[in-house]
Amino acid sequence: MSPTKKLVVVTAATGAQGLPIAKYLLRTNRYAVRAVTRKIGSPQAVILKELGAEVVTGDYDNSLSLKAAFSGAEAVFCNTNFWEHMSIDDEIRQGLAIAKAAAEEPSLKNFIYSYLADARVLFNGKYQHNLVYNAKSITLERIETEFPQLHKITTKLSIAFYYDNWLSYQLAFGPIKRQDGVLEMAMPYPPTNKIPVAAPEDAGVVIAAILDSGDTYYGKWISLVSDWLSDNEKIAQWTDVLGVEIAFKQVSPEEYQQKLEAAGWPKHIALATNQLCSMVGSGVDYLEAEGMVRARDIIDPTYHLKTWKEYVAETNWAGVL
Repeated sequence: MSPTKKLVVVTAATGAQGLPIAKYLLRTNRYAVRAVTRKIGSPQAVILKELGAEVVTGDYDNSLSLKAAFSGAEAVFCNTNFWEHMSIDDEIRQGLAIAKAAAEEPSLKNFIYSYLADARVLFNGKYQHNLVYNAKSITLERIETEFPQLHKITTKLSIAFYYDNWLSYQLAFGPIKRQDGVLEMAMPYPPTNKIPVAAPEDAGVVIAAILDSGDTYYGKWISLVSDWLSDNEKIAQWTDVLGVEIAFKQVSPEEYQQKLEAAGWPKHIALATNQLCSMVGSGVDYLEAEGMVRARDIIDPTYHLKTWKEYVAETNWAGVL
C-alpha cells in the first residue's frame, strides 16, 4: 500500500454498498482500500483484490479481527445488514463492535456510518416496529453516548430505496407472477406516491466527496437520491424497456403483512417489513428534508447517477419473468 494514499477501510466490502464503494475508491487511484469481509474467497473479494484492495477477514463478532482490520485507517465506512440475522439486538451489537474498534484506532479521521431515518420519531411515531431503520438509529445513539469522540467525526450516509430491491427482496418489494402468469405488485400504498430511489453503486462517489472534504461533513447527514419515482412510473419505464407489463394492486397494510406471513416470514419480521414498505411508499420526503445534505450537491458534477431505466436495461430479469 502506498504511504501517500489515505487508507480507507470498507466493512461488508462484498455487500451491496461496500463492494461498489471499494471499487469506486480503487478506480480513482487516490485511496488505499482495505476491504473487510467474512467471504474472503468470494468472487466479489477476488475482484477487489484484482483492483488493488487489501482484502482481509473481518467478523463483527470477533473484536480482534476488527481491531486488526482498522489498524492505521484514516477512514472507516461502517455498514451492517439487518437481513442477515433479522435481529435488532444483533444489529446493534455488531454496529457497536465496529464503533468500538474504530474508536480505538488513533489514526482515524472519518467514520462514515450507513444510516437509515429514525422511524420512531417520523410520522408521529406510527412506525415503531420498523426494525430495519430503528436498529441504525439506536446504534448511532449508543455510539454518541459510549464513543463520543468517534461520534464527533461521524458522517451519516443514507442511500434511497435500492433499484435492485425488486430482485433482492422480490416478495416484499417487487413484482410477483400470479397463477394466471401476470406480474403483479401488491403494495400497501398508492402507485402514484413518489419514492426516493438510487443505485447503491453510486455510493462510492459520495464517499470520495466526504473524504476529500476533511471535517466539512462531521455531524452531517448526507442522502443519496437519484430520483423520485412512483411505482406507476417505474412500471411504465420497465414496460418500455422490456415490453412486459406489470399490474399494480394497492392492498391494505394488513393484507400486505399477511402475504409475507403466508410465505413463512416470522410475524415480527413481516410487521417490520410492512412498516418499512408503508413508510417508504408514503410519498413523504424524509431523505432530502431541510437540514440534510443532498449527495448530488456535493459530488463531482460530471458524475452521472444511474437512472432506473438504465438499471432495468442492464439487469437480468430472468428470475422475475
